[in-house]
Amino acid sequence: MRPLRRGASIIRQHAQRRGAMVASCLLPVLAVTGCGKPSQANIELRKQNAALRQEIADLQRTQRELRLQIESLESQRPTMPTLPADRLEQLFVVHELRLGRLTGGSDIDPDRPGDEALRVVAVPVDGDGHTLKAAGRFVIEVFDLSDQPVLIGRWDLGFDQTRDRWMDGPLVTGYVLELPWLQAPRTSDLTLKVTFEDALTGRQFRQERSIRVQPPQAPAEASDQ
Repeated sequence: MRPLRRGASIIRQHAQRRGAMVASCLLPVLAVTGCGKPSQANIELRKQNAALRQEIADLQRTQRELRLQIESLESQRPTMPTLPADRLEQLFVVHELRLGRLTGGSDIDPDRPGDEALRVVAVPVDGDGHTLKAAGRFVIEVFDLSDQPVLIGRWDLGFDQTRDRWMDGPLVTGYVLELPWLQAPRTSDLTLKVTFEDALTGRQFRQERSIRVQPPQAPAEASDQ
């Protein structure tokens, strides 16, 4: 019986050592997994959050720098003094914008039928209704009224583009602006809008008029006639 008891004792000791070894191997695993080790998805999410926080910080820093630049530029920009309205009334400044009677279509190519351009005769006038050669900026818009108003042309002309367009003669006095069509009209009835911004006072004056033109024909159509 002693050999059996001794063998059982050896088996129990071996089992105990084996169990201790397994337990010692499991403890690190349990310590890691049991304490909530972040998964790969959580790691990636944390990385994305960190990247977004850094991006927000960079954008906020850029916004602050741009705001400082804008404030610096505004502080350096000279401001044009504006006279009171009662003082302006006493000066020879623009009080109105008129459109001359020759405003309409312009046939700049005698070899082709129809009007290839728009002619605008713009006349600034003072408080007494006298023509005044005033410098300024023009914004000209023309609308085709075939089906519904469609903008077919818009020109923004600064003083450097109009200073040599002034005419002073027996038939025409004012700015004569010849503007080739940006988009040829399909019908004769158009609406013209002209805005003039006076360079001296900064005031804007507008005129709107219905005009009639002869729509230009394509070269193929002209050759058939």
